[in-house]
Amino acid sequence: MTNDHQLQQPRPPYKVLHQRLVERVVRRQLDAVDAARPALTIEVGQPLPHRRPLRVGAVGARLLYPDGTVQHAGVILGLGGIAGHIHRGASGSDLGYFARLKVAQDISCVTAACMAIRKAVFEEIGGFDEKNLPIAFNDVDLCIRLRFAGYRIIYTPHAELYHLESKSRGSDLVASQLERFRQETGYMARRWREQLASDPFFNPNLSLENSSPAPAFPPRVGKVWHAYKERALAAMDGVAAPSGNDAC
Repeated sequence: MTNDHQLQQPRPPYKVLHQRLVERVVRRQLDAVDAARPALTIEVGQPLPHRRPLRVGAVGARLLYPDGTVQHAGVILGLGGIAGHIHRGASGSDLGYFARLKVAQDISCVTAACMAIRKAVFEEIGGFDEKNLPIAFNDVDLCIRLRFAGYRIIYTPHAELYHLESKSRGSDLVASQLERFRQETGYMARRWREQLASDPFFNPNLSLENSSPAPAFPPRVGKVWHAYKERALAAMDGVAAPSGNDAC
C-alpha cells in the first residue's frame, strides 16, 4: 500500500529533485548530473584542472547532442533574452570563437545538466531557488549567486558527454508550461537586470541574438570616444563666457 501511495504522488519539479538529491549526499564533492543525459563519458581528455582549487565554485562540462554537435559550452547572460548556450549547434570539431570551445575558461554560468560543485559551497549559497525557479534558469541563478559570493565558474572541454536535452523534464514552450516559464523569466529579469545586460565574459560588441558569436548590428555599446566628447562639451558649457564688464 505504501508503494502504491508513493507512486500516486505528483512528481516534484525538476530542480526540486536536484535539491533533494543534494540533501542526501554525504560526500563533500557533489556531481549534479541530469538524468536525461546517458551515463556514457565519450571523452575525458585529462583530469579536471579546476576541480579543487580555492574559490572555484562550479565546473561545467562540454555536452554534445546525439549527432555530435555542441549542446553546451558555457552559458552567456542576456543571450536570447535571459541566458543562452554559446556555440549551441556548432560542429564537435569546431574551435569556436577564439578557440573557446576547446579551452578551459572562466565564464558566468554553466548548466546544471552536468555540474561539479562542492556540497559545502552549494549549501553556503542556499542551493537552487525552488520557490521562484522550480524548473527554468535555476542553474543560471545559482551561478550568479556563486559569483556574487566570490567564487569562479569554470567551463572545461576536457570532460565531454552526450546530453539528450529536456528529455526528462520536457519543453518550456508547450501550452501547459508557458505561464510557469513566463513567471520564471520575469523573476530573472527583475532580480538580475544589471547582470543580464552585461556579461563580463562576453564581448559587448557581439550580438545577443544568436548563439554563434558575431558582431552586433546595430552596436550594443556606444563608441567610447563619443563619451569623451560629451564630457568635454559638458565641461565647456559649465564655463561662463566673460561678460562685457569683465572684459573692460
